[in-house]
Amino acid sequence: MDMSPDIPMNPENANPRPSPVAFSAKPLGGQGQNGQAHSPQTVKRAQLSAVWRFEALSELLGERAFKPGKAIEFDPVLATPLPLLSGLGWDVGFSGGMADVNAAIAETYRTGGAQGDAAAKPDLLLSQDLPPVVPSEEELARLSDMLASDGMLVLTVRPGTSGMAMSQMARYVKVTSRRLKAAGFAAVKQHLFAKECWIAAYKVAPGSMRGRSIGRGELALWSGAGALRSMPERLLSGAWQTRSTRHGTPLAGHRLANARKAARLRRKAVIAKHSLVHFGVHAPDNAGDLVLFETVRQCIDGSPSSDWVLRDVRAPVTSDTIEEINRSRGMVIGGGGLFLVDLDSSSKSGWQWPCPIESLREIEVPIIVFAVGYNRFRGQGEFPQAFVDSLKLLVEKAAFVGIRNHGSIAALRSYLPEKLGAKLHFQPCPTTVLTELGAAPARRETGDGRKRLVINAAFDRFGNRLQGQYENALGGIASLAAHAKANGWEIIASCHSYDDEAIVPFLKRAGVEASVRHFASSPTSEILDFYAGVDLVAGMRGHAQMIPFGLGTPILSLIAHDKLGWFLDDIGHREWGVELTDHDTGERLRSAFDAIAGDLTATRAAIAAARQVLWDQTCLNRTIVQSALSLEG
Repeated sequence: MDMSPDIPMNPENANPRPSPVAFSAKPLGGQGQNGQAHSPQTVKRAQLSAVWRFEALSELLGERAFKPGKAIEFDPVLATPLPLLSGLGWDVGFSGGMADVNAAIAETYRTGGAQGDAAAKPDLLLSQDLPPVVPSEEELARLSDMLASDGMLVLTVRPGTSGMAMSQMARYVKVTSRRLKAAGFAAVKQHLFAKECWIAAYKVAPGSMRGRSIGRGELALWSGAGALRSMPERLLSGAWQTRSTRHGTPLAGHRLANARKAARLRRKAVIAKHSLVHFGVHAPDNAGDLVLFETVRQCIDGSPSSDWVLRDVRAPVTSDTIEEINRSRGMVIGGGGLFLVDLDSSSKSGWQWPCPIESLREIEVPIIVFAVGYNRFRGQGEFPQAFVDSLKLLVEKAAFVGIRNHGSIAALRSYLPEKLGAKLHFQPCPTTVLTELGAAPARRETGDGRKRLVINAAFDRFGNRLQGQYENALGGIASLAAHAKANGWEIIASCHSYDDEAIVPFLKRAGVEASVRHFASSPTSEILDFYAGVDLVAGMRGHAQMIPFGLGTPILSLIAHDKLGWFLDDIGHREWGVELTDHDTGERLRSAFDAIAGDLTATRAAIAAARQVLWDQTCLNRTIVQSALSLEG
């Protein structure tokens, strides 16, 4: 849809826009604008927004989401929800759009244009990020003609962050909705979704309207937001996002609690030479990271007298930071997949700790790198030269460099001269030895005797993870859940991050109503209690694999990142994992499930034996680390 962005909005008198007389679904491609590629950070954020939009779209479609049809997006954005919709069996395509965006979509999601019968009328037309120009009734009527007889049109509008912008958005929504009805749509509804306002127009009125609808009172409230000139934009924007984002209220509460925690951590200073500075993600959005960084400290020095000072590994490193480190006994970096390039903090060093080379040279106390991993996603670009330079100096200065799997060791050695590569030691993630650390709670059986299968799916960077195999991979996971359910198992969807819940529509399509557990805001004790009390965990996230393993719970790894396969190689049980992008994923998952579930007692014994090997290695390394830090063993 060609909406001229330079036309100022006047809802009642806006000039009509040029309308597409017919859509042209075409493959994506083209050169990047001015030769500029989208940054890794932009691509990562777009994929997260795509997940939110997919959840919104599947909620809006309701049961119709599971009756696949044809969907077309006009002028697509990088945060398109259509690749995930194709995982539900929909035939998706794109029309128009800027060449650089189209090329980025094709590269990120491994998807082309429309498939199947391009002449068929679509069941769903989607237009994202509309500029503030109201369509005419004639244009909307032509869009109605383009749709199938029971089709749906979805227009999305993003408000600005100011009260005036929100007021304009509200007027836009009211006028556009009135014109849609005049254009012959049987039903029109406004919804709040994914930090946006969605206008859904139905050619045939649905039995019930789905989604978080905007009532007249709320629309009037946003219409009057222009008068709130004295209210801070951040507060207005936060109120909108809390209302319009799925899990908005709990997510807002989680982020507020994290901000307070981070502020408390910053206030604690290194005041004595016996302090240890731990650089990690101490106020995480991911439940696995919460368990991880606590366990690192327990593994190195968990004594009551230990004095840990926690610092955000992604925060800028200043001269004050270096002075603080040099007042301490030593510093620990890790664990986790810190060697990752697509976070905003990566610009200085090429990985998550943004320490400039000059600052790194000034550190005078022992540096311990503990259980860190090479976390480059499949399909991501190569690390920059800054990463190579930072890695070389870090390894050269460090008293101990512990890498969490042999696959990461091999990958990192490719950036290092042989002498420095020899300094990389195998140090398993401490979450894999939770039992030996004394952190494992007692196992609890269910009262009804049913076995419990946990499904954990990861949707951050889903384009990299699934490589275009959306229906094969996500449908395969759903078929595993359906197979287990048919055999009497209870199915639980475990969410380490809020967007992990995007697996639910795929489970529903397979006839599985799973209970959903969110752990992003949960304390470590609750997370460990949960994983110790289930019978098998099928997980895509690394810590949905390693935490259950560390507690003695059988695992089935859903491999969409090399790190999961590398862990299975280290413990000698590659048969406990299935590559999600292989053909016949569902059949492979069901077969692996049957093999593991057929004798859970034997699987637990095999886990205990493999875990003992990891513990022996950890004890050896801990002696080296404690000696370097002058700690008593």
